[in-house]
Amino acid sequence: MDYPIPGDLPLFYGIFLPFIEGWCHDWDNICFIDSDIMATVNSGNVFDYAGDHGITMHKMIVKGSRFTNSPRFEFFDKLRGFFNSGVVIFPRSEYKNFIQFASTLKERDLKRTPVINSLGGFDQGMLNVWIQENQRWHELPAEYNFHMGRYQKARRWDNGVSLIHYHRQNKLMMKDEFADERILK
Repeated sequence: MDYPIPGDLPLFYGIFLPFIEGWCHDWDNICFIDSDIMATVNSGNVFDYAGDHGITMHKMIVKGSRFTNSPRFEFFDKLRGFFNSGVVIFPRSEYKNFIQFASTLKERDLKRTPVINSLGGFDQGMLNVWIQENQRWHELPAEYNFHMGRYQKARRWDNGVSLIHYHRQNKLMMKDEFADERILK
């Protein structure tokens, strides 16, 4: 990203720019999609899954008790998971709340804890903190954030998968797969 984020925030907080700069009010919903995601030709309209309140994100199920021994993890222990920021939909009803939250990012980032880092750090960690603090979210189906680090890679071409998340080592596949006729151009 060549565009600096106000307040000298790390570039990983670019998802908050509409709220930091105040241009969020032009839309009913704002959808953020990571740069390591590609849409399939069968892709549906992600906004069909947007909630009216809270943010819409895909919940990553955690098996076992990854979040034990910390009161800060109790919320995520009960959820049996945490939320992935690969695809996020912010509804208009939460813009004011996110403008306020974004205004505290610098302080929050300076106080980032191992708990926040274990939830994905930076934007993903902060969005999980927002969900924990506000108790409002809407779950996005896995087909709209088909996380190749979590799901069987071969299933990415199944009918119904709309957005494929080429997370971490899977990013290397993106260049070749972009030429695939099943990827939306």
